[in-house]
Amino acid sequence: MKIKIKNILIAIKEKIKKIPSTFLAIIRMPYLKLYLLLTILFTLIFIFFTFPYEMIVRNFISNFGTNIQRTITIGSMDIGIFTDSTFEDVNVVNNKTQSRISARTIFINLDVSPLKIIKEKIFAANLQINGFNYNSDRIIFNMNMNSNLDLKLSDQGGISSGTIKIIAPNAEIDLNNFTMGQLAIGGFTITKNIKISPLVFELDINGNTYTITNCSLEGTDLNATITGFIEQGRQGGRVEVDIMVDADSEALADYKMFLVQYIDSENKIRVPVRGTPSNPRIDPMRIPPNRAMPTQPNEN
Repeated sequence: MKIKIKNILIAIKEKIKKIPSTFLAIIRMPYLKLYLLLTILFTLIFIFFTFPYEMIVRNFISNFGTNIQRTITIGSMDIGIFTDSTFEDVNVVNNKTQSRISARTIFINLDVSPLKIIKEKIFAANLQINGFNYNSDRIIFNMNMNSNLDLKLSDQGGISSGTIKIIAPNAEIDLNNFTMGQLAIGGFTITKNIKISPLVFELDINGNTYTITNCSLEGTDLNATITGFIEQGRQGGRVEVDIMVDADSEALADYKMFLVQYIDSENKIRVPVRGTPSNPRIDPMRIPPNRAMPTQPNEN
C-alpha cells in the first residue's frame, strides 16, 4: 500500500514538472491568440443577445410607476436591440382617481441604447401609439398618435427634465357630466362626441413643473388652444391652465345662448382650470372685462 502511494506521488510530481513546458507549447501554437480573441468575442455576443432586457425593463417600469403613483401593466413586450421595441396591452391606472390610460400597441424607436438609459438615465425616442385611450369619470379620449420624447430621468426613477411632443392626426373626445362653470340656469353638461383633426401638444418638464408650451386642437367640432402649467408637490400640487375655445366651435352650438355673455371681443371663451393634478376643477367663468351684458331685443 505504501509503495502504491509513493508511486502515485511520484507520478503527480512528474506531471507538475511538465506543466510549464506544456503551457509554453500551447502558447507557441499557431493562431492561439486569434482563437482566444474569438472565444471572448462570441462569449460577449452571446451575453449581449441573451441578456434579460425584458426583466430589467419591467422592473424599471414598475419602479417608475410607483414613483409617480401609478400602476403600470404591460401584456407583452418585444425588446429590440437594433430594431424597434413593441409593447402591447399597456395600462396605466392613477392610484388616487382611478382614471386609466391604455394603449393597444406602442412602437418605440430608441435614439439611445437600453444600456445608456439604465446607466446615464437618458431616454430619447420616437413613439407610435395605436389605440390610445384616456378614461375618467368625466372624459374619454381616443386617438392614434406619434410622439417624440427627450427626457432626463432622476435617480428615484421619475423624470427630472425634458420635452414631450405629440401629434395626433385624428382624435375623439367624449365629455360626460362635464360642467363648464356655474351659469344662471345652474350649469349645463356637454355630452357630445367631439372630433379633433389634428391635435398638437408640446410639454416642457423641469423638476415637478410641467409647462404646456404649445397645445392646439383644430377642427370644426372644436377649435381651441391650451396654455399654462401643472405642478406636482407633496401638498397635492396645483394646476394653472387656461383653455381658450373658439366660440364658433360646433361642439358649443347647442349652448351658445347660455355662453354669449362669456365670449370676449376676440370671439373666444376662456375656461380656467385650477385645483390640483389629482382633483382639477373648472373655475366659474367671469364676464370678460370691457364687455357689456347682452341686452334683450326691444319687442316694441
